[in-house]
Formats: sequence, C-alpha cells, structure tokens
Amino acid sequence: MVSSLFAFSDIDMKKDIETLIAEERADIILKYDTGRQEGVEIDPWEDADYSIYRVTDRFGFLHDEDLPAPSAHEEKKKNLEIERVEKWLKMVKKWDKYWNSDRGFRKCIYCFNDIFFRG
Repeated sequence: MVSSLFAFSDIDMKKDIETLIAEERADIILKYDTGRQEGVEIDPWEDADYSIYRVTDRFGFLHDEDLPAPSAHEEKKKNLEIERVEKWLKMVKKWDKYWNSDRGFRKCIYCFNDIFFRG
C-alpha cells in the first residue's frame, strides 16, 4: 500500500512539472509575440541593448566604452573559426580513428590553437 502511494505522488509530480514547463513555454511565446510594445516590461538581462552586452568582448573582458560593431573581416574570421571548431569536435569524438592517421594529425594538433579547446 505504501509503494502505491509513492507511485501516485510520482505521477502527480510529473504532471505538475509538465504543467509548469508548458506554462513557462507559453509565457516565453507570449513575450516573443508581444515584442517591444509600449508597456511591456523586459528584464534588463533579456534586453539585447543592455549596457553590459555592449562593453563586453568575446573573451569576457569589460571595456570602458561601447565596442564597435564587428567588421566584415571579423565576421568572416569568426565564421571560419566556427567551422574549424565543428571539424575538431568531430575529430575529437572519433579520437581513435584520427589519432594514428598518416595525414599528419599530430602536426595539426600543434598548429591548431583555438580558444574553444584551450579550456
């Protein structure tokens, strides 16, 4: 009898959690739908124009003044870096396959110096 009570409470807890998740999801969708209309309150950390986001660089350092918008060259460099990280993640996941390859994998390790893998 005691075990059936615990099972019943577990089912109720799952339903309560699912209800809370559904309510939170509906609230988020409502915020997206209403957008930046008059009278809509947006938390400062959710605002993309929040001052802390304009003075923080990609390494997390804070600057005294707003950072300039990234140039086309910086955007291209960032996209190239993202592609390289994806490639390296693939190789790291299959480490045994690439580690002894004749394609100079060991040499590539010394050449690769991406911030993502530095820790």
